[in-house]
Amino acid sequence: MRPYDEVHAVLAAPAPGLAEAMAALGRVAQLRTELDAAEAALIEAARDGGAGWSAIASALGLASRQAGEQRLARLRRRITVRQQSVDDPVRNLISAVSAAAGAIAADPGWDDRHPAAALVRQCLALAAAQRPDDPPGGRYSLVDDVLNDLREWDAAALPDAPRAALDRLRSAAREARARRG
Repeated sequence: MRPYDEVHAVLAAPAPGLAEAMAALGRVAQLRTELDAAEAALIEAARDGGAGWSAIASALGLASRQAGEQRLARLRRRITVRQQSVDDPVRNLISAVSAAAGAIAADPGWDDRHPAAALVRQCLALAAAQRPDDPPGGRYSLVDDVLNDLREWDAAALPDAPRAALDRLRSAAREARARRG
């Protein structure tokens, strides 16, 4: 179900529960982000196409050309602030992936620790090899695969360095997952 439909389904429910209301609030924030980006892009496309600020303001239901210009400036600021707040968890995840890949590569007995150990090492190496400006989706998928494979392991049996690096990776992945919704 699309976020818009999810929000309206909760609003249409006779008595939405706390969990449903909170989930819908998260979807509203997601929709606001998408709508802000869409509105800014459409304003810029209209300007690039030759529309004047008065016409844009009118289309947006605003009173003046100045209000239209201010609207675009506010949208750009909000988009920039959101991007900066999302970047921190991604940077933290990149750092945690590199640390985990390094700790595992430095462990000479790693591949013998578990049947999936070599796969975990390879996935982390792939995730660490991605550039910081690459879209984060591939990194998220690799990290999720690694963490799923590690669920059945006895973490206490791991050497200190890989165990600490993997704990940091779990924490960074939780934070990044919470930020991306």
